[in-house]
Amino acid sequence: MISVESPEDIMHVSDEAHAFIQSVKAEWSNDPRDRLDNFIEAIFQHGQQGIDYFTDANYSVSDTFFLRRANCLSLTLMAYALAKEAGFSASLNVVEIPEYWSRKQGYSILNGHINVTITDVHMGKTINSRVVDFDRRMVSQKFDSKIIQLNDVIAMYYNNKAAMAIIEGAHEVGFAYLAKSLEVQPLLDQAWVNLGVLYRMNNKYDAAEESYLRAIHNVPDDLTAKENLAVLYRYQGKFVHAAALEDEVRRQRESNPYYHLILGDEAYDRGKINEAHTHYRRAYRLDRQNHLVLSALSKTAYMRGLLEDAEQYLQRAKNHARQDVDRERYTAKLAVLSGITTLQDDY
Repeated sequence: MISVESPEDIMHVSDEAHAFIQSVKAEWSNDPRDRLDNFIEAIFQHGQQGIDYFTDANYSVSDTFFLRRANCLSLTLMAYALAKEAGFSASLNVVEIPEYWSRKQGYSILNGHINVTITDVHMGKTINSRVVDFDRRMVSQKFDSKIIQLNDVIAMYYNNKAAMAIIEGAHEVGFAYLAKSLEVQPLLDQAWVNLGVLYRMNNKYDAAEESYLRAIHNVPDDLTAKENLAVLYRYQGKFVHAAALEDEVRRQRESNPYYHLILGDEAYDRGKINEAHTHYRRAYRLDRQNHLVLSALSKTAYMRGLLEDAEQYLQRAKNHARQDVDRERYTAKLAVLSGITTLQDDY
């Protein structure tokens, strides 16, 4: 019998974390306007090394606090729980990012993202409110968000654990976490998709099809579910159905700059610089102010020997970046490029 942690286990605030909150509150000034900012600063500086972001680390609130490292979902749950413990109001938000992938051990993983809004209410009035986001890449983009319930995020937590179990080949563990995820939130389309993947891997094609169709029923524009259903149909020899779904997915993704950005990254990693540049140009035509796209165009220009173009793209990336950490990174790269250009001009 595989043991799956309960929602209460996930959200439990340890004695150590409780003591930390009490020590933070003890240092608050008499001005209530400073309390929230002091609290958030303390969270980010927790421990001598602060908080570290790791995309694959799915931990409970207590484990995240102790280890000081986790993915954005676990870090956000920790901030939410500690904010509540400190007496603040808090709400969880899902960021509505366009479809965006990362590659892990040969699998394409669809990236979602959440953050938390923490509000300080004093004498019945809101005196301060902040959005806490642990992934600076997302803060630098202008994506909409909407409030979601704690149970929805708990279901995402279980789904994350299931996804990593699938990648590691632990199918029974994956099934257990997906069952718990769908128990908590039966409408979570990502969990239905992952359940379909597991069924397909175990040659249960009818169950896989039903899972994908449930995901599409819940979220009709779920391209990941449709793409996986197309894969299943090819396994079953239903090539006409597969081709129709693949065409539908391809048409919708063509309008997403991140789709072309990912294709460009994959081509770049294979050493196909011209192909990568073509994909980045397509992304650029869809979003001319995205600093990630501009930075990507800079690196392909550099690899093609177009140093002035590389410098111009990088300068534009810096101009459109909203976060200091991104601007500082681009400034450092610009200094290197400027030195190379000057050296060439001297000869």
